Amino acid sequence: MNRIRQCQQQDPAGISTSQPDSSHPIRLKLLEIVQRAWTAEHRILRLHQVKSKIARANATIWKDVADGTLSRPISTGARSVGWLESEVNAWIEARIFNSRNPSQAIDMRELVALLAHKNGDDYRARPQVSLSTELFNIGSLRRGVE
Repeated sequence: MNRIRQCQQQDPAGISTSQPDSSHPIRLKLLEIVQRAWTAEHRILRLHQVKSKIARANATIWKDVADGTLSRPISTGARSVGWLESEVNAWIEARIFNSRNPSQAIDMRELVALLAHKNGDDYRARPQVSLSTELFNIGSLRRGVE
């Protein structure tokens, strides 16, 4: 029981355990992007497809994966990997938002951590909170309901 409380108190990704704060539009945008990625149908993209889609070189893609700013690929066989298209699309959407709102940028590492949390990936410190309640409350905040 104490271990559960410790995990709930720890917040390695900086995610609030309470309802999202409506004064942080960046946080709301991040959660919207993650929610769309979570509800999307899964399709696996190979490296050449990801390269084409995000317009980056192979070395840059692998550097971003190592830096934690792009989701890790999943194994599709003994010697092959691929990326979930929903995660790549979420990454693209966050990059678009960041380029158009340079003073209010989404933290790409936090985005990747949230996406990894949903897919059960534990290669990074995952948020130890229930994000479903936080994501569910986005609609209420938009309508002005508390």
